[in-house]
Amino acid sequence: MTFLFIDTIGFVLDIDPRLIQSFQLNLIDILSSDLVLLLLEIDDHLLTMQIKLNESISLLREIGLPREKIILVFNKSDKSPELEKIIQEKLELNRLDLPWIVISAKNRKNLDVLLVKIVLRLEELRKQPKESGFSKIDEIQITE
Repeated sequence: MTFLFIDTIGFVLDIDPRLIQSFQLNLIDILSSDLVLLLLEIDDHLLTMQIKLNESISLLREIGLPREKIILVFNKSDKSPELEKIIQEKLELNRLDLPWIVISAKNRKNLDVLLVKIVLRLEELRKQPKESGFSKIDEIQITE
């Protein structure tokens, strides 16, 4: 299996509507991806993390990304190890019905588990029938 990782810009809260146009290429990248890792920093304040999570999920749903293509990844557990055990409850992750994992890229903690999750999810998606067309991608127009 071949992987191509593309780092899109983070979702920005309270963005000036005039800047939305510049994010269109990122949205097209997201929609054409086989899998999206939604990366959040576990050392953010809980309220900030909740807002980022809710806004990100809302945007991904709005642009038409199927929930099966999303894995939540909480990074920097080395900075806040105590949050690793309570994050599910505090962020109410069960209501999202999305796979999630806590990692530390710095310490390489759970990176192997994340890779297994990625491979398993891609294998599951490969077995599903392909969707026809790119209706949501067609709606995103790029202008110079």
